[in-house]
Amino acid sequence: MRITYIDFDGVIFQNKEAANRVGTRCSQFFNKTVGIDNEKYQGSISNKMYQTFGHTVYALKKLGYEACSDQFNTHVYKNVDPKKLVGDVDDNTRKTMKEWYNVMTELDNVLIYTDAPHDWIKMVNETYSLELPDHVRVISSQDLGYYKCQWEAYTMLPGGVLIDDSLRNISTASEYETWKPVIFGQGLHSFTGDKVSMISSPNQVIALN
Repeated sequence: MRITYIDFDGVIFQNKEAANRVGTRCSQFFNKTVGIDNEKYQGSISNKMYQTFGHTVYALKKLGYEACSDQFNTHVYKNVDPKKLVGDVDDNTRKTMKEWYNVMTELDNVLIYTDAPHDWIKMVNETYSLELPDHVRVISSQDLGYYKCQWEAYTMLPGGVLIDDSLRNISTASEYETWKPVIFGQGLHSFTGDKVSMISSPNQVIALN
């Protein structure tokens, strides 16, 4: 039975303000670990490392620094009021999340993936008073050792339908026969291709399975 992998941040939870707040805290952890105190470079360097290696902790380890997931998760996700991280409930965001969760009830084998710890998805759902369907599983890149490298995820996991808003992830997955990558973005023109497909609405996922 083919698995449908759905990205949480950017596909299910579409909230740029929350993403920016999380990104800022990730940058703070990176800068503190590396010792960057020049504001001119604080954001640009950490963002470049994230884009290159796929996760802040993995980037730090590749640079030779001691960094562990517990320290990272505590700084970014735990020592903060959920409302200051997730933000106030946004009606459009909640509507989109409900649409995705409703669609998941029509699919037999669904796995949500995220670079964040599992508690992040729980925090968002509690803020928005939503629950995942019972059969839906969650996997974090932290469960895979931060993918060891970002691109090894596609050989470490069983293939399936991959729904993501990241062109980098979609492009990499398209190189493997076991994966059917799908770009998601509101307002995109939907189409189904041999290598890559594109959808603009959660309901369109059902036709891909």
